[in-house]
Amino acid sequence: MKGGITKLGSLAFASLGVTEVILPDSLVEIASYTLAFNKIENIVIPKNVTVIGSYSFLDNPLKKIVNKTGRSIDWTNVLEGYSLGESFVTGTIGSIIITAE
Repeated sequence: MKGGITKLGSLAFASLGVTEVILPDSLVEIASYTLAFNKIENIVIPKNVTVIGSYSFLDNPLKKIVNKTGRSIDWTNVLEGYSLGESFVTGTIGSIIITAE
């Protein structure tokens, strides 16, 4: 994706068989279901992202998420669409490792 993009809309890349994505540093918002139902194993969340919608990465074989935002995120909501009321910068959700850079 080219730089200058600030928002990825709902369902923008859902169910397209995407295996790899490089999100631009200009990105601020990832809407609900944006990259759901794909084949993404690793993703880097750029530092300027402040909003990640529910189910954004639903049903992907994710192994690793790199969170460059430095912010706590409700990863359960992002990955599975419901909230456990817990947000964190790094940690694990099931077998998915969430790290920071």
